[in-house]
Amino acid sequence: PRAPIFSFLFVILLIAIIAIGALRDSIESWAPTYIYETFNIKSENAIIGSIFLPILSVAFIYLSLFIYQKLIKNPIILALVYFVIALLLVILLLTFGDKSTILTFILMALIFGLSCGTNHNLISYIPIYFKDSGKVSTIASILNAFTYAGSAIATYAIALVSNENNYGWQGAKIVWLGLIIFTVILFVILIKPWNNRINKLTSTKNE
Repeated sequence: PRAPIFSFLFVILLIAIIAIGALRDSIESWAPTYIYETFNIKSENAIIGSIFLPILSVAFIYLSLFIYQKLIKNPIILALVYFVIALLLVILLLTFGDKSTILTFILMALIFGLSCGTNHNLISYIPIYFKDSGKVSTIASILNAFTYAGSAIATYAIALVSNENNYGWQGAKIVWLGLIIFTVILFVILIKPWNNRINKLTSTKNE
Protein backbone atom coordinates (compact mmCIF):
# COMPACT_ATOMS: atom_id res chain seq x y z
CA PRO A 1 0.00 0.00 0.00
CA ARG A 2 1.12 3.49 -0.76
CA ALA A 3 2.00 5.68 2.20
CA PRO A 4 0.16 9.01 2.54
CA ILE A 5 2.27 12.03 1.64
CA PHE A 6 1.06 14.43 4.31
CA SER A 7 2.04 12.45 7.38
CA PHE A 8 3.25 14.06 10.62
CA LEU A 9 6.80 13.47 9.42
CA PHE A 10 6.30 15.23 6.11
CA VAL A 11 4.43 18.21 7.59
CA ILE A 12 7.25 18.84 10.10
CA LEU A 13 9.72 18.54 7.23
CA LEU A 14 7.83 21.22 5.31
CA ILE A 15 7.92 23.57 8.28
CA ALA A 16 11.67 22.98 8.62
CA ILE A 17 12.13 23.62 4.89
CA ILE A 18 10.32 26.95 5.22
CA ALA A 19 12.64 28.00 8.07
CA ILE A 20 15.74 26.91 6.12
CA GLY A 21 14.65 28.83 3.04
CA ALA A 22 13.94 31.87 5.18
CA LEU A 23 17.40 31.77 6.74
CA ARG A 24 19.25 31.05 3.50
CA ASP A 25 17.70 33.67 1.26
CA SER A 26 17.38 36.41 3.86
CA ILE A 27 21.11 36.23 4.56
CA GLU A 28 21.91 36.17 0.85
CA SER A 29 19.62 39.16 0.23
CA TRP A 30 20.60 41.29 3.20
CA ALA A 31 24.27 40.48 3.89
CA PRO A 32 25.59 43.29 1.61
CA THR A 33 23.25 45.86 3.20
CA TYR A 34 24.10 44.69 6.71
CA ILE A 35 27.84 44.94 6.11
CA TYR A 36 27.52 48.29 4.29
CA GLU A 37 25.43 49.92 7.04
CA THR A 38 27.29 48.35 9.98
CA PHE A 39 30.85 49.11 8.87
CA ASN A 40 30.22 52.07 6.56
CA ILE A 41 32.28 50.57 3.74
CA LYS A 42 31.86 51.34 0.05
CA SER A 43 28.68 49.84 -1.30
CA GLU A 44 30.51 48.26 -4.24
CA ASN A 45 32.81 46.41 -1.82
CA ALA A 46 29.83 45.01 0.07
CA ILE A 47 28.24 43.88 -3.20
CA ILE A 48 31.48 42.29 -4.43
CA GLY A 49 31.71 40.37 -1.16
CA SER A 50 28.21 39.01 -1.67
CA ILE A 51 29.22 37.58 -5.06
CA PHE A 52 31.13 34.90 -3.15
CA LEU A 53 27.95 33.62 -1.49
CA PRO A 54 26.62 31.70 -4.53
CA ILE A 55 30.10 30.22 -5.04
CA LEU A 56 30.11 29.15 -1.41
CA SER A 57 26.68 27.58 -1.78
CA VAL A 58 28.02 25.28 -4.52
CA ALA A 59 30.98 24.33 -2.29
CA PHE A 60 28.68 23.43 0.60
CA ILE A 61 26.40 21.41 -1.68
CA TYR A 62 29.38 19.27 -2.73
CA LEU A 63 30.54 19.08 0.88
CA SER A 64 27.06 17.93 1.92
CA LEU A 65 27.11 15.28 -0.80
CA PHE A 66 30.50 14.00 0.36
CA ILE A 67 29.51 13.88 4.04
CA TYR A 68 26.22 12.13 3.24
CA GLN A 69 27.91 9.48 1.13
CA LYS A 70 30.92 8.88 3.37
CA LEU A 71 30.06 9.82 6.95
CA ILE A 72 26.45 10.58 7.89
CA LYS A 73 23.96 8.71 5.71
CA ASN A 74 20.94 9.94 7.64
CA PRO A 75 19.74 13.25 6.09
CA ILE A 76 17.95 14.34 9.27
CA ILE A 77 21.01 13.80 11.48
CA LEU A 78 23.21 15.56 8.91
CA ALA A 79 20.80 18.51 8.82
CA LEU A 80 20.80 18.62 12.62
CA VAL A 81 24.62 18.66 12.73
CA TYR A 82 24.74 21.49 10.19
CA PHE A 83 22.26 23.60 12.10
CA VAL A 84 23.92 23.05 15.48
CA ILE A 85 27.08 24.43 13.88
CA ALA A 86 25.04 27.30 12.42
CA LEU A 87 23.66 27.98 15.91
CA LEU A 88 27.17 28.41 17.29
CA LEU A 89 28.07 30.69 14.39
CA VAL A 90 25.02 32.93 14.77
CA ILE A 91 25.80 33.33 18.48
CA LEU A 92 29.27 34.51 17.44
CA LEU A 93 27.61 36.86 14.94
CA LEU A 94 25.43 38.31 17.66
CA THR A 95 28.46 38.79 19.89
CA PHE A 96 31.06 40.02 17.42
CA GLY A 97 28.97 41.05 14.41
CA ASP A 98 29.89 44.71 14.70
CA LYS A 99 33.59 44.29 15.51
CA SER A 100 35.20 43.20 12.24
CA THR A 101 34.07 43.36 8.63
CA ILE A 102 36.00 40.24 7.65
CA LEU A 103 34.86 38.19 10.65
CA THR A 104 31.25 39.24 10.11
CA PHE A 105 31.35 38.31 6.44
CA ILE A 106 32.94 34.93 7.22
CA LEU A 107 30.30 34.14 9.85
CA MET A 108 27.42 35.16 7.58
CA ALA A 109 28.93 33.26 4.66
CA LEU A 110 29.30 30.08 6.71
CA ILE A 111 25.74 30.28 8.06
CA PHE A 112 24.52 30.82 4.51
CA GLY A 113 26.61 27.89 3.26
CA LEU A 114 25.31 25.58 5.96
CA SER A 115 21.73 26.50 5.15
CA CYS A 116 22.39 25.81 1.43
CA GLY A 117 23.96 22.44 2.24
CA THR A 118 21.06 21.51 4.49
CA ASN A 119 18.47 22.56 1.94
CA HIS A 120 20.16 20.53 -0.80
CA ASN A 121 20.52 17.56 1.55
CA LEU A 122 16.82 17.49 2.36
CA ILE A 123 15.45 18.22 -1.12
CA SER A 124 17.79 15.72 -2.81
CA TYR A 125 17.64 12.76 -0.41
CA ILE A 126 14.34 12.98 1.47
CA PRO A 127 12.11 12.15 -1.55
CA ILE A 128 13.96 8.87 -2.07
CA TYR A 129 12.65 7.65 1.28
CA PHE A 130 9.07 8.38 0.23
CA LYS A 131 9.18 6.18 -2.86
CA ASP A 132 6.48 3.94 -1.33
CA SER A 133 4.08 6.88 -1.72
CA GLY A 134 4.47 6.64 -5.50
CA LYS A 135 4.98 10.41 -5.72
CA VAL A 136 8.73 11.04 -5.44
CA SER A 137 8.72 13.84 -8.02
CA THR A 138 5.73 15.50 -6.39
CA ILE A 139 7.41 15.40 -2.99
CA ALA A 140 10.63 16.91 -4.37
CA SER A 141 8.62 19.70 -6.01
CA ILE A 142 6.67 20.42 -2.84
CA LEU A 143 9.84 20.60 -0.75
CA ASN A 144 11.43 22.97 -3.25
CA ALA A 145 8.33 25.16 -3.40
CA PHE A 146 8.21 25.50 0.39
CA THR A 147 11.86 26.61 0.38
CA TYR A 148 10.91 29.61 -1.73
CA ALA A 149 7.84 30.25 0.39
CA GLY A 150 10.20 30.68 3.34
CA SER A 151 12.41 32.90 1.24
CA ALA A 152 9.54 35.23 0.33
CA ILE A 153 8.39 35.53 3.93
CA ALA A 154 11.85 36.19 5.39
CA THR A 155 13.00 38.72 2.80
CA TYR A 156 10.07 40.93 3.72
CA ALA A 157 10.33 40.20 7.46
CA ILE A 158 14.05 41.09 7.66
CA ALA A 159 13.39 44.36 5.81
CA LEU A 160 10.72 45.20 8.36
CA VAL A 161 12.68 44.15 11.45
CA SER A 162 16.01 45.70 10.41
CA ASN A 163 14.46 49.10 9.72
CA GLU A 164 16.11 51.66 11.98
CA ASN A 165 12.69 52.71 13.22
CA ASN A 166 12.11 49.17 14.49
CA TYR A 167 14.84 46.87 15.80
CA GLY A 168 17.80 47.46 13.49
CA TRP A 169 20.31 44.82 12.51
CA GLN A 170 20.50 43.42 16.01
CA GLY A 171 16.84 42.54 15.60
CA ALA A 172 17.59 40.83 12.28
CA LYS A 173 20.32 38.75 13.91
CA ILE A 174 17.91 37.72 16.64
CA VAL A 175 15.44 36.61 13.93
CA TRP A 176 18.20 34.49 12.36
CA LEU A 177 19.00 33.05 15.79
CA GLY A 178 15.33 32.24 16.33
CA LEU A 179 15.04 30.54 12.93
CA ILE A 180 18.06 28.35 13.65
CA ILE A 181 16.92 27.37 17.15
CA PHE A 182 13.43 26.60 15.80
CA THR A 183 14.89 24.43 13.02
CA VAL A 184 17.18 22.57 15.42
CA ILE A 185 14.13 21.75 17.57
CA LEU A 186 12.25 20.50 14.51
CA PHE A 187 15.13 18.22 13.51
CA VAL A 188 15.28 16.77 17.02
CA ILE A 189 11.53 16.10 16.83
CA LEU A 190 12.02 14.44 13.43
CA ILE A 191 14.66 11.92 14.54
CA LYS A 192 12.26 9.33 15.97
CA PRO A 193 9.61 9.38 13.20
CA TRP A 194 12.37 9.40 10.60
CA ASN A 195 14.05 6.36 12.15
CA ASN A 196 10.65 4.65 12.24
CA ARG A 197 10.25 5.29 8.50
CA ILE A 198 13.72 3.89 7.80
CA ASN A 199 12.96 0.80 9.87
CA LYS A 200 9.64 0.34 8.07
CA LEU A 201 11.29 0.61 4.66
CA THR A 202 14.02 -1.82 5.71
CA SER A 203 11.57 -4.40 7.07
CA THR A 204 9.42 -4.12 3.92
CA LYS A 205 12.46 -4.66 1.71
CA ASN A 206 13.49 -7.73 3.69
CA GLU A 207 10.08 -9.38 3.47
